[in-house]
Amino acid sequence: MALMDAELFALGGLGKAAEIINRTESQVVTGENGTVAVTNVNRNPSTAAAILEGGMKTVIPQITRRNQRAMSEMSRKTNIWFLPPGKEVEIFVNQETQF
Repeated sequence: MALMDAELFALGGLGKAAEIINRTESQVVTGENGTVAVTNVNRNPSTAAAILEGGMKTVIPQITRRNQRAMSEMSRKTNIWFLPPGKEVEIFVNQETQF
């Protein structure tokens, strides 16, 4: 599962990095009365930050779903164990026990 999470993280990170690399650095807006406004956006993009953001956004929902499933399964489990016939077991007792 960790390998799948790492793959998801890498793909999400690369996708975000590609997004910021392809992002335009300036935007020209022409108003109705002929005025022109130029806005500079994302002048110095951080590729490392984009990889981290994209990877986390991809991996966090997956990990959250997995954790919720695990917690649900843990709450349904009982203290009854079923062992196959003939299975050898060792019992260690750290307190007084009555059978």
